[in-house]
Amino acid sequence: MTVWSDERRIRTDVLVIGGGMAGMFAAIKAREQGLDVTLTDKAYVGKAGSSHHAEGDTLFFRKSKDDLNEWLDIISKRCEYLNSREWDAICLLEAEDRHNDLLSWGVRFWEKDGRLYVFDTSDVGAPPSAYQ
Repeated sequence: MTVWSDERRIRTDVLVIGGGMAGMFAAIKAREQGLDVTLTDKAYVGKAGSSHHAEGDTLFFRKSKDDLNEWLDIISKRCEYLNSREWDAICLLEAEDRHNDLLSWGVRFWEKDGRLYVFDTSDVGAPPSAYQ
């Protein structure tokens, strides 16, 4: 009988499990703080889970242009009121900063005529509109 022992021990300050958007952000932000980071994923980073299906579309709350309660109402309705408005508010209020992080790292988003496509709360049933 053959017994295999491929045990490896890795020392790290932060272990991130999952290479989707949240995992990659956690790893990058921890590394920016000078921590030693190990990220592990079940497949190739960015190719497993749902993050890679976004394909460059962006949807984020803009503090200077959007109404927080309006967005929270839309999210609550679409989630059939099973969501946490407090958690949603935290995510929305940080979204623009995370979007700006992506832009600073060179991530490109879909544009048409030099204008970024974003969600327009004025017509919930309409496709995203462009703004400049």
